[in-house]
Amino acid sequence: MTAFLVFFILSIGEPADAKDHFLTIGGGSSASNNQVSLEKNVLYLQRFLQDSGMNALPHEILFSDGLAGAKDLQFFDANFEPPRANVLLAEIFGREEGLTTQYRPHAIPHLWGSSGRQSLGKWFDTIGATLADEDRLFIYFTGHGGRGKGRPPTNQTLAMWNEADMPVKEFTALLDRLPLKVRVVLVMVQCFGGGFADCMFVDGDPNKGLSPRNRCGFFATLPTRVAAGCTSDVDEENYREYSTYFWAAMYGQARTGEPIVKPNFNGDGKVTLAEAHAYTLIHSETVDVSMKTSDAFLRRYSKGSPREGGALLNSEDDFDRLLAVADPSDQAVMQQLSKFLQLDGPRRVQAARTKFSDIERQRREMDKKKQKLNGDRDQIRRSLQSRFERRWPELNNLLHPQAAKILAEQGTAIVKFIESSPRFDEFEKQWELIDALDKQAEDLDRLGVKYQRFIRTVESVVLAANLPMVAKEEIVQRYRMIVEAEGGVLGEGK
Repeated sequence: MTAFLVFFILSIGEPADAKDHFLTIGGGSSASNNQVSLEKNVLYLQRFLQDSGMNALPHEILFSDGLAGAKDLQFFDANFEPPRANVLLAEIFGREEGLTTQYRPHAIPHLWGSSGRQSLGKWFDTIGATLADEDRLFIYFTGHGGRGKGRPPTNQTLAMWNEADMPVKEFTALLDRLPLKVRVVLVMVQCFGGGFADCMFVDGDPNKGLSPRNRCGFFATLPTRVAAGCTSDVDEENYREYSTYFWAAMYGQARTGEPIVKPNFNGDGKVTLAEAHAYTLIHSETVDVSMKTSDAFLRRYSKGSPREGGALLNSEDDFDRLLAVADPSDQAVMQQLSKFLQLDGPRRVQAARTKFSDIERQRREMDKKKQKLNGDRDQIRRSLQSRFERRWPELNNLLHPQAAKILAEQGTAIVKFIESSPRFDEFEKQWELIDALDKQAEDLDRLGVKYQRFIRTVESVVLAANLPMVAKEEIVQRYRMIVEAEGGVLGEGK
């Protein structure tokens, strides 16, 4: 019996005194990319824990500049309208970004510190070091992420406040400071977040094999994709991001207060973490292709290609056969997405792949149209710039000492001059066409990811069924350990 298998057997079961502990890390790397939605995500989790009777659970929050009190958060004020002259100049000089952005200090109560390396390291060296065997640590990261390096990219990153990003391997080293038998659950909503599934490996490196530590995670999106959700909009009715759905599934209500039916797919009266993830796959109206640790594990250690044949299942098998080997959460995803996508019959995965290929083709055509529209608009923009600079050359640089005076004293004349320029109406029309095309593309993307979620769920079901036939016993046991952790219930250890 291997040392790993001994550790696994000894780890099964949760002692009665094991406790849950929360660590929330949030914010961007600076005020310019620290959106108000990140603050509201933290406040939403606090409200959920409070209303669910879990407010007594230990919970430290690290967010942006901590207690410094600076204007570290950007938001959109619907009542703020910049002068028309500024809007037009921003358009013709291509400087629209940030024109209407407002800043204020964040308003998160009960902060432990900032979301930088020093605070994070201090937490692991102090509070983290005191966690007991079998305690369960939930780490919720609501911030930004980086793509990583290589092809395919690995060692994805987390944004740290006012410093360089933290890669998977560095983050894994922090987790390694915890006592050996502390169980860790990650909920991470950043771009490229799926790369942090690599925390299940020694040093965060898949080539070094599995770590003996009990870790699992739920990630907004794949290691190769950006995530939805970061916005300066203050209206939470417009929020569409992974944890909005994930926490709501366990809360029993949306973040705006509307009740939802809890996703108790296995009928045991409780909502597991895996069921909350499945609910998100079904209901999320984002461009996220979300994943959990077991998905990454199966794609490394199992097989499921139609070319392999034999006793192995593959995703092109009869749909009812695949459904029969799926667990209740995966069955719910397969059935409900089938209904939404109007997929039926025994060959649904093949149909989904065909539909998704058609969506990709349509997206490529849209990208070509948008590229042409942008090219046409840039050409018009250059002519408008040239005409304007001949009249007000100082405003080519808005930091010019005369710029503020000219805008204040001649704003009306500037507006009249630009709006009466030849081709200005055509310039504005191009913007409307690009905006309409962007909305069509976003709608198409949201539909496309539903197909991707369906296909990936079926692939995971196939890989799970095949794992005992293609992997060593200790790998199978480790998979079961991850699935058990993903099937945990929030607050059981309170």
